[in-house]
Amino acid sequence: MNRFALTSFAAVAVASCGGFVAAPPDPRAARADAAVEALVADGYAGSVLIACGADVLFARDDGVETPGDGDPSYWLASIAKQFTAALIVKLEDEGVLSFDDPVSRYFPYAPPDKAGITIDQLLTHHAGLGSDYAADGIVDRDAAARAIFADDLESQPGTRFGYTNDAYSLLAMIAEIASGMSFEVAMREKIFDPAGLRGVAMWPDEETGRVASPHAGMTSSGLAVENWATKGPSGMRMPMRDLHRWVVALRDGRAMSAAARDELLAPRRQVRDGLNVGYGWFHESQDAGPTVTWARGYEWSVVGDTAYGANAVLYTYDGTGWIIAAATHAGPPETGDGPVTGWSRRVRDAMYDVYVAPEGGDCPA
Repeated sequence: MNRFALTSFAAVAVASCGGFVAAPPDPRAARADAAVEALVADGYAGSVLIACGADVLFARDDGVETPGDGDPSYWLASIAKQFTAALIVKLEDEGVLSFDDPVSRYFPYAPPDKAGITIDQLLTHHAGLGSDYAADGIVDRDAAARAIFADDLESQPGTRFGYTNDAYSLLAMIAEIASGMSFEVAMREKIFDPAGLRGVAMWPDEETGRVASPHAGMTSSGLAVENWATKGPSGMRMPMRDLHRWVVALRDGRAMSAAARDELLAPRRQVRDGLNVGYGWFHESQDAGPTVTWARGYEWSVVGDTAYGANAVLYTYDGTGWIIAAATHAGPPETGDGPVTGWSRRVRDAMYDVYVAPEGGDCPA
């Protein structure tokens, strides 16, 4: 079964002689269709959405099956990190924690070499921790934290960037301790519900929602098991329309205060020339065009000769209203900046070329 949906929102109603006349269709939609269809011919399957602020201009799903009606839902992999960061920032805004807090405040048993790691360092991947999911398969929170602390540091905290999933597991634990709620309840009450996100699910999850296929390697039995390795760094799914709603809610102040939003979205430390890391987000300058604030994630497994796995991107363009969200559960696996570019970034690139890059493609902030 091939579930296909195309929505173009370019038509605008205008008053005329007491009635309403639809404006001509946006010609960019036809070019976007052609660009996506070329990717489909190469094997792409997934969903993409492009918006100017709150207005969705183009949204399309290709080659995906869902258990019911409605928008397909995708595992977001590391895009989940910026939601975890948002929860931490909101708790800081409420005064229940500080970015300067050491982990020893929440884990008195933290060993001396890790006791001074701060929440800020966890958020910006400067904690010196590894990225090997040390808490994988562990249900008990303290046991999971101890497993993370048992690993050797890869660098001195605060000295250099080192991408880490384990840091975001610790952040999810800190959110529980500071808020007095489970991570899932705190996330829903403080982040998802205020932002109006309607299709979110979190691991453990028995796939009763609208999970897009193919998703080999993400079995129902595995997703139904509690696992601290997934809380914080990954383990979250939603439709592309919820990713769009999230960015809009951040911008209009529904998700959190303006001050908290600015803390969340600010660039913090340089990773390399042109790339800075913030709290769950990255900020990257381009040779041409606006600076990009982005989050993306990828995980995969190989079944036979085929790679499957979560592959998702969320891109916003500073000083403009442009928002692009895309996701797939199909290979090829993403490998960062090369040599393999996953489907989600390829369809993002195609939408950028159609909507954002051309002269006259302005979208006011």
